[in-house]
Parts: sequence; C-alpha cells; structure tokens
Amino acid sequence: MNIPVRICGLQVKRVLLLATAVTLFLAVLVPYLGQGLAEEAQPVKIVVHGMEVASDFPPIMMSDRVYLPDRFVADILGYPFQWEQKIRTVRMGIPQEGMDMVSELPPYTGAALNEPVIIKVKSYPSGFAIDRNNTVRWNLHGVVDKVTFSYGMPDGQQEDSVGFRLLKDGKIVAEEIVTRENGLKNFTFDVSGVQVLTVKQADEQPGGALINPRGYTKI
Repeated sequence: MNIPVRICGLQVKRVLLLATAVTLFLAVLVPYLGQGLAEEAQPVKIVVHGMEVASDFPPIMMSDRVYLPDRFVADILGYPFQWEQKIRTVRMGIPQEGMDMVSELPPYTGAALNEPVIIKVKSYPSGFAIDRNNTVRWNLHGVVDKVTFSYGMPDGQQEDSVGFRLLKDGKIVAEEIVTRENGLKNFTFDVSGVQVLTVKQADEQPGGALINPRGYTKI
C-alpha cells in the first residue's frame, strides 16, 4: 500500500520541488549580492576641480548612492559648519540673519580684540584693531554676498582721523576715512563671488577699530 509521506502538511515530492526551487534561487541571488557587496566595498575617489582630495572619513556607497561626510562637503564648498549637540542639528552655510565674522566666520589673518574698545565713551567688545601689524583677511569662498561692519577711532587716540582699505581678491575697491567727530561709522559692501576679503590700514592714515563685522547671503 502506497501511503504518501507528509512533512509539515506537504507531500514529499512537493517538498523536494520547493527545496529545489529555493536552492536554484539562492544559487542566483547569493553571487549577485556578493558582487554588489564587493562593489560597495571598493574605495570611492573624490575629485574636486580635477584634483583628488581625501576625507577623514571615507565615502560610503550604498544602493548605488555615494554618501559623503557633511563636514567634508561643507569644507569643500567653503560653507561654515556647526554641529549643535543639544538639539542634534547640523547647520551648514550662512543663516538669513547673517554670521558673526569674528567667531562664527573667523579670518585667517588678524587678531581679534582681546579687550573692549571704547569709542565716544561706548564699549565695543567684538572686532579687530587695524594697524600696520594687523591686517584682517577672510576666505569667503564666494558664498558671502554682503558684509557690514563699523569703523572708528578709539578714545585716547591722538590723530584727527583713521582710515582703511578694502580689497576684494587683492584688488583695492574702497578706501575710507573716519574722523574723530564721526565716532563709529557704518559700512556695507557687496562681496558677491569674492574669495578673499581684506581690510587693512590705509597708507596715508593711521589705523582704527573694525567693529562687529557680519556676513550675509542672498539665499
């Protein structure tokens, strides 16, 4: 008497067919997955303006997409970058309200004030002293569209006026004089597309104090 043997409710022949199908499926799928994993394990090169650059953390390739570290991308594009741990937020670029160019977007030359400057009896703690030994240069990377700051003569300085020159990518575009009577004078400059912005002492004038520089973008 031929009694069919059942395993988990299926006849043996059906179980064998199912097992064979699964084996064939895995035989096709596993090499494909292995090839995909092998491709994703291969190193990814980063080329910027024709030059290969390296990141502290290597790029990751997943599902045909390449993922780069956000800090690395910000540095390559010249965007200011900030990580706020408390709210777990990455801030990249220049906010609508602008960015402080003393601490948030600091220059690569020029020493910030180590104590407040007094101009017409009012104290200003943030800025730079501009003189023969202190020229301020920012690397803007072309991402800042407008710069504002104030310039003036600190109380106790003996001259009648102070002056500065502003250079965009090494070219002088403005030379300003501020008198003692002016106190602190406000300035606004269009710096769209500028890579390096420089503020230095004017040749025929003594230096003064550059106060509260701030950068803005149109975005």
